[in-house]
Amino acid sequence: MCQVKKSEWVTPCAREIGLGPTLFIMTHKALAWLFAFFFIINLPLIFFYARGSGKTHDDPKFTDFFAKISVGNLGTSDYTCANINVARGEKTFNLACNYGTMRSFSEFGLQKIDNQSCTDKVGYFIGENNKWDDLQYDCTYETGLTPEGKQALTDAFMEKCYDSSECALKIFYSWFNQDCRNRIEFYAAGSQYSNYADSLGWHFHERDFRRREPVLFANSLCISDQIYNPFTGK
Repeated sequence: MCQVKKSEWVTPCAREIGLGPTLFIMTHKALAWLFAFFFIINLPLIFFYARGSGKTHDDPKFTDFFAKISVGNLGTSDYTCANINVARGEKTFNLACNYGTMRSFSEFGLQKIDNQSCTDKVGYFIGENNKWDDLQYDCTYETGLTPEGKQALTDAFMEKCYDSSECALKIFYSWFNQDCRNRIEFYAAGSQYSNYADSLGWHFHERDFRRREPVLFANSLCISDQIYNPFTGK
């Protein structure tokens, strides 16, 4: 039977507390060195996680530190959306991805719902589940733009937004076809922000129920497939 030399572990303290507690303490000491070794070999991975594309909160908490060095900080593919009210003279979509970068233009058009948000009450993006109900059928990416306007919108997205986490995409009125222009002008004339409505003495609650705010909506797919390399800086 193998025995450990008394000179290797037996100290006055060990003799006092006995064999069992001594082995317990020695086991914990060995585990401490083991986990220190694991921590050192995982430092490169922690750097990868920490430089992920996860966004920080406006009001940071202590737990945010642990989230930042976890695999969740690498993010996931998601959508970003923005909208503008033509009657207010707005012409630029400000798109920003929570994770990743923009890769494709998913949806575009004139909203049916009379609000200034690009999500519905449940939290879905406009056009995500039922594009027929969310957007004006004759004023979408497929039906509301001229061939030249559609190409110009695609080119502008590729130049300003593609492979970027945020961008400002400016829209030009000349890109829309005549039917879509007429629809936008019809809604703009009855907008609460329109001088035309003010000249008629309209109040917001007195507008024609068929009138909606001319709110244009844009949606882009964000892909999170790139990880920062702390050794190359890319």
